Amino acid sequence: MDVRCLTLAVVLSLAPVATPSADDPSLIPSLSPSLVRHTSGPFGSEDCGPAGDATKKSEADPYLNALKNRDEAPDSYVHMTVAAIVADKPDALKKEKAIRRDKWEDLGHAKALVPKESKGIEVIGYFAGAPYHEKKESCNCSDPIHRDYHLWLVANPKEKQAKSMVVEISPRVLKHHPDWPKLASKAHTDGTQVRVRGWRTFDEEHPEQLRNRKSHAGKILHATRATLWEIHPVIEIDVKQGGKWVPIDGEE
Repeated sequence: MDVRCLTLAVVLSLAPVATPSADDPSLIPSLSPSLVRHTSGPFGSEDCGPAGDATKKSEADPYLNALKNRDEAPDSYVHMTVAAIVADKPDALKKEKAIRRDKWEDLGHAKALVPKESKGIEVIGYFAGAPYHEKKESCNCSDPIHRDYHLWLVANPKEKQAKSMVVEISPRVLKHHPDWPKLASKAHTDGTQVRVRGWRTFDEEHPEQLRNRKSHAGKILHATRATLWEIHPVIEIDVKQGGKWVPIDGEE
């Protein structure tokens, strides 16, 4: 072999091989690329990108993670009720079992969600419980510090969580509204009506929460939601003052 060719071969063999990072757009299925372009950039101690820590082979879905990480506000909000959200039951709810949408048997079920998930929505109701600080999740790169806050929104005061839709405060948005969890807890205690605005997202990761079930220890766990549709992430939380909706924390 020519010495120059041998030298080139050695150099190439020692060159680092490019591997996609967790925020590599190629990880996100092209169901609707425009939907996952509303994230401001890497975030948190894990320098977390839109796809979180999901990979091409992970159980977690990089596309769903990217939807949950949309921290830039939509252009507008469509008003919906909790009842209308609960009544909307996509075919995917009954026919798809996999968590990742690119593993669904019928890709049409995933495509059918795109027009709805491309919209910001607003829902008026009441919190059915104090905010729950989630455990580590793939969408947040399993960061032990930066985690979602999970809330339940119902149409009427004192309704149970089984009749709720879930709304989630992501750490990306929380950094601009650090008092939201405390104020949401007070709104729950006081029975204050709220308006929640944000991105509409179908979260196929939690179908077990739709029904009563038994834990591994045999304890009865009651349903804690009525739909897999969520507002995730929340972009605004408002309360009424003087007949007008104003930010719950006074921050625009």
